[in-house]
Amino acid sequence: MSDQLSVLVLNGDAETNQQFEKLQDAQLTTANLNGDGWNETLRRHPLDILVVELNPKADIASSMARIERARADYPEMTIFVTSATKSPELIIAAMRSGAQEFLSKPISEGELNQAVDRCRRRKEATNGRSQSGRLISVFSKTGGVGVTTLAVNLGVALAQTGSNRAALVDLNLQHGDASSLLDLHPRYSIVDACEAGDQVDTDKLQSCMTPHGSGLSLLAEPAHPAASDEVSAHHVHSVLQQLTGIYPYVVVDMPHVFEPRVMAALDMSSTILLTTVATIPALRSARKVLQLFKELGFSHEKVKLVVNRVSRVDRIETKEITRTLDHEPFWTLPNNYLAAADALNTGQPLVSQKRLSNVAKSLLDMADVVSRVGVTGRR
Repeated sequence: MSDQLSVLVLNGDAETNQQFEKLQDAQLTTANLNGDGWNETLRRHPLDILVVELNPKADIASSMARIERARADYPEMTIFVTSATKSPELIIAAMRSGAQEFLSKPISEGELNQAVDRCRRRKEATNGRSQSGRLISVFSKTGGVGVTTLAVNLGVALAQTGSNRAALVDLNLQHGDASSLLDLHPRYSIVDACEAGDQVDTDKLQSCMTPHGSGLSLLAEPAHPAASDEVSAHHVHSVLQQLTGIYPYVVVDMPHVFEPRVMAALDMSSTILLTTVATIPALRSARKVLQLFKELGFSHEKVKLVVNRVSRVDRIETKEITRTLDHEPFWTLPNNYLAAADALNTGQPLVSQKRLSNVAKSLLDMADVVSRVGVTGRR
């Protein structure tokens, strides 16, 4: 297949055909077919996207059977279903039959473009052109040091470094709030992506990502803390493995605990940003974590120390931190309470709303350096 997407719209009305005609870099064909006409057309025309419109008078059962057969015969093809009927039963039936995308009519141009973008990513991965993305975990054993703020802003900044896309995974499964810092209201969470078995379905995972205007896509925390038990370490490994095959950068907002799911993410990470502040309790905690990482075989190149909220009035200077931890800070972020508090309250990341503040400039510079740091292994 070429870089241009080949698209066939089956039984679409004028409105549907017109929406797909707007797609860029797509070769569009439309047809009105029933029965065995599907099979002959698909055999003669290799496709990237098959669009099946279900009108109110359609034989739904027969259409689902044909979709299921098309999915089995052409596994590399993405199947879209469009319908004016928005019932959950129809959506579920379409997905179970093998459709990867369901577009309710009238079709939103934004939703259509996002669905097509997911198809392009699948095509790149299938053709072997997709590079393995960078997995960056932001961690601290101590709460209140700015882990989520750093993860969110780093994700947004990395999404704006040229690729215009990055992923953020909120692995704080009981008390995560990355969505709040981005002013997003996710419909789906990581729990929805992990419903069936230990291996996560790529198409389902992508449908659970919540897009942000910056180019960042969020895999959100569960709506209810109790649901966190449904996510296993195997799930976390599968999710992160697949996301790094899709996105050039994947940032993980980590909880402040050591448990199997956290260890799975840390072990897979190309970079761990161990975050601390210049206080005795936080530095003692950081020293214990660094010792554990050393015992696990994590290298200095993999574990990078970030000192947050640095100011001139700190009693503990950066050189003392280096001596105490035997680990030189990779980055120091200035303290700017007013800018940070305003960003938190408005749900607008610092690197977007407060780009001219000293802390936002430092975060953007840090993201630039992180994007250029070579990938390192576990040992």
